[in-house]
Amino acid sequence: MKNELLIFYLRKILRLNSAQKIIDFSVRRHKNKIFLIEPDKNKTLTFKEFDQESSKLSNELKGDIHFYSAQNSIEYFLTRTACYKAGTIFFGLSPNLTQETKNYFINKANALKGSTELSGISTLNLSSGTTQKIPKIIKLSEQNWIESLYNYVLNSNTAINEKVIFLSTLPFTTAGSTTFLPAILAGITYIIIKEDSPASKIAENIQKYSVNRLYTTPFRLLELMDWCKDNNTELKSLKAIIIGTERMPKQMFTEAINFFGPIIQEGYGMAEALPPISLCGKIAKNVSVKLIDDGRIAVKSKTVSAGYLDNPEENKRSFVNGWFYSNDWGRVENGFLYFYGRYDDIITNTPKRIFASEIEDKIYSLELVKNCILLKKEERTYAFITIKNNAEKEAAMEQILKLLQNEFAQIKISLILKESLPLNFAGKIDCNLLKAEAA
Repeated sequence: MKNELLIFYLRKILRLNSAQKIIDFSVRRHKNKIFLIEPDKNKTLTFKEFDQESSKLSNELKGDIHFYSAQNSIEYFLTRTACYKAGTIFFGLSPNLTQETKNYFINKANALKGSTELSGISTLNLSSGTTQKIPKIIKLSEQNWIESLYNYVLNSNTAINEKVIFLSTLPFTTAGSTTFLPAILAGITYIIIKEDSPASKIAENIQKYSVNRLYTTPFRLLELMDWCKDNNTELKSLKAIIIGTERMPKQMFTEAINFFGPIIQEGYGMAEALPPISLCGKIAKNVSVKLIDDGRIAVKSKTVSAGYLDNPEENKRSFVNGWFYSNDWGRVENGFLYFYGRYDDIITNTPKRIFASEIEDKIYSLELVKNCILLKKEERTYAFITIKNNAEKEAAMEQILKLLQNEFAQIKISLILKESLPLNFAGKIDCNLLKAEAA
């Protein structure tokens, strides 16, 4: 009830129904409070300074679309805010994309300038690229972002006026973009580090600034946990850890809770239907979820995007009457959403359906396993695995193969041990690169 009253006050009394109004409100309220800290550049901005610099930048913007490509920095916040102030569409492109790929997206967006396709659009975002080599361009309106913001407020357990020191390891040009408006409205202090910062750098900044809320991927959290164990380090200031973008294996989730404590919250969302869709498995308020095609997840919310740019066939398939039909599979039970994986993660349907996650969880039950991902390419399934430093390679191979033979003898699985697993531009394990390696 408290959160509902807060939203009523913000939306109906203060009429904070646009990004610009939210920014102006926070600047007035938090004026001299430190907003952004970028340790690598030794740069700090108060809310007032942030407003002044973004206003100056907005006067320099030219064109209907501004293309932005850089690692996490204060400039992202300044540039995206400047675009809101100038009425310019913001298109974030990961710096990890090749120049050829960036040019493809730039040309595609520029070709539609002035068209009805871009009418009312606030940002252009890329899909995760998990299942295709070239991500799709997602059209998001300002209202999509506002609804996502207020859904976070509605479903939040953060106390009003709680002092929040926040750090995110997710790329701002992808999943990290969802922290933009909530950070401004809440008046938090945001510690900005590059998305590829090593675990040592993450731990160092958590300790230095007494960070109490961390947003990261499961993969990066496991890296941080291993580093802390190896260096006998405790991150006592952390009060909440939010993980997202991909599934965290049950065994590793349990291990992380045992180490950090019961402060880990797992979120589920997607760029096509901005989060939160579910938090800790519980379907978020103001969000409807249904299953189609014997388990495919469909989402209905005011955060569902206007569709993909210049892609009518995919739009007809995926966006129907306010619903987004995803390629994610799971089940719904008693108001909770259980995520199994994507369509490509179905390893076999006979004699029963088995997802990669089921096999991965079994592999993770072996203490010597550090990271693991299963990928299917044509009729062959590949298990890419890294092992812990103290594990002997040949013995590890033998133990893993024995487990697979005992548990999944009906599935042809090729085992590939690696020193490390590559990450894509979204900070997730790069499945396309690993599939190419398998070929």
